[in-house]
Amino acid sequence: MATTHLKRPRGDDLSQDRGPSKKIRSTRKSQRNFPPEFWDGLSQIPLTRRALRELDRRNMASNRSPSSSRRTKSARSKSAQSTQPTDLSPSTRASSAYDDAFEQHMIDNSIYPEQYEYPDSRPTPEPQNMDQLRLDYSAARASLSPSQFSDGAFREFKRKSKARSEATVMRNVIPVIAGNANIPNEGNLPFTNITSMTGGATVKAVPDFFDGAHPGTIDAAVRDDLSQLIIPTKHADVPVAPNFSLEAKAPSGGVDVVLRQALHNGAIGARAMHALQNYGEEEPVFDGNAYSYSSTYHAGTGALQLYTHHVTAPTAQGERPGYHMTKLGGYFMTDSRDTFVQGATVFRNIRDIAQGHRDMFIQSANTRAQQYEESTSEEYADCEEQVYQQAISTDEYTAFQDFNNTAAPPRVLYSVGEEPSQESTSLGVDTSTSLATSFTPSSNEPTQTGSKRNRAHNSPPSKAQSREKGKAANKRTHQGASRRASKS
Repeated sequence: MATTHLKRPRGDDLSQDRGPSKKIRSTRKSQRNFPPEFWDGLSQIPLTRRALRELDRRNMASNRSPSSSRRTKSARSKSAQSTQPTDLSPSTRASSAYDDAFEQHMIDNSIYPEQYEYPDSRPTPEPQNMDQLRLDYSAARASLSPSQFSDGAFREFKRKSKARSEATVMRNVIPVIAGNANIPNEGNLPFTNITSMTGGATVKAVPDFFDGAHPGTIDAAVRDDLSQLIIPTKHADVPVAPNFSLEAKAPSGGVDVVLRQALHNGAIGARAMHALQNYGEEEPVFDGNAYSYSSTYHAGTGALQLYTHHVTAPTAQGERPGYHMTKLGGYFMTDSRDTFVQGATVFRNIRDIAQGHRDMFIQSANTRAQQYEESTSEEYADCEEQVYQQAISTDEYTAFQDFNNTAAPPRVLYSVGEEPSQESTSLGVDTSTSLATSFTPSSNEPTQTGSKRNRAHNSPPSKAQSREKGKAANKRTHQGASRRASKS
């Protein structure tokens, strides 16, 4: 029996009983692997199928010895293709991508799974708000009372839980657990717009289900500055700032795989909340609280698991922030009505808690963006008014200079109390005040002539120039906010 098992047909078996079409599909599948830099960056390489495929690829590249120039060209072409980055499109997403090597890559990038054992034996950090979370997520819900969710409803749920495919689980099982909630959500969409947390060397996150905010609730400036940290896809109507997700698996699905998917999703949510929380701040703040949550459901066991994800400050200069996964609780949803109610209560409460965090940080980020816009508008208005006043003063001075250079008869400068002469009146000069007192400084008044001469020689900026300066300052501030968010 063991021998039969070992001689099981393999994807790279070239025996004659396999048709060409199957051989081609197998070859295409074997090329779906992480790029070489993924393996070069691992602190240790676990023995996985993907690791063996990469080893085979490198051995073939080093042992290749072409016998002709034509074969040399072909070999170089194939070698170049083999070092291209992995195709991370949704069509190539497979559970095998979330193997031990993926988890090691997450750890090497400071994204730590549940119960990770640190090399220096320091304890796994828990969120600072864990006690408050336990109080909040255990609150009873009227929608799960006996009158709303009866024993018969539970038996119907248990019948639906016998689903054999992941799609059926998402369609028939998860809606019963989630209940009716007015929270924007989506699912099964690849996060193509989110900046990779590991340098793009692994697959993109594709949660089966995630909650987020309506895009219109976030200020346009905040969306622009934090786009690749909070906007998961290119679709305009997909919820943004996702900080709650769920991954489901059919009975044949691997529990370890779904945990790694949840780890990835939760870290993205934690980074998004941290970016909104620190929008406009000079230095990032790490309060140690959890604002991102993930969950998993395995149809084979009926187990629902919930986790928190929080960010901690880098432990040394130049290092990354740490992202930590902590278990909130686990519930066997098909055991009894009581266990279902317990798990569904926590699930629904955590969704509400996540929405509260999300809305709070969006509101604070919007407020900072609007305050900046208002201050910039006021500064621009003051600058424009100053330019206008300078322009008027310069024009007045220029007119006076032109008047002095005319060939008109000499004017009589008179003191206050004297009657104006007919000459000055006939020239249209304002004689309500003495020209001498207007342009000749007294002992206790500041010199005006000198300042006006300076403004005349140094022409004031135009309104257009002031407007461009305001726009440039605005752009620099938003760029600075984006750089600070990316750095955090």
